[in-house]
Amino acid sequence: MKENQEKALSLKAKDEILQAVFKEYQYAKETLEKIHDENYFPKVHFDYIIHEQTSSYQFYEHRLLHRLDQMQNSQKLIRFVDEVLARLPPKEREILTREYIDHAQTDWWKASYARSSYYRTKNRALDHMLEYLMLS
Repeated sequence: MKENQEKALSLKAKDEILQAVFKEYQYAKETLEKIHDENYFPKVHFDYIIHEQTSSYQFYEHRLLHRLDQMQNSQKLIRFVDEVLARLPPKEREILTREYIDHAQTDWWKASYARSSYYRTKNRALDHMLEYLMLS
């Protein structure tokens, strides 16, 4: 049944799904870059006592936990996408990387591929990527 659903998706529909996935991937990478910024996590000051019942303490605790969760989710997504890309054949990996991560010019492939082989390989790459997404 999953095979029928996959076959029913058009190239455009697959493309839209993977655009959304790679957009989240790019956002996750940007989030991890922000983490290295010193203002991403709230500061902890040891020169005074924090009372757990205060609203400011609860705000900072919530903010810290939210950002830690966001960091872990970003790391998981990046690791997953990187692992899937590493498992793909080199030509499929190149197409997905150039199309969705590097955002190469629309006709970048014309120097390396015939039109039919490019779309055939791209379609296979999209199918493989969607298959990994469904299995996860």
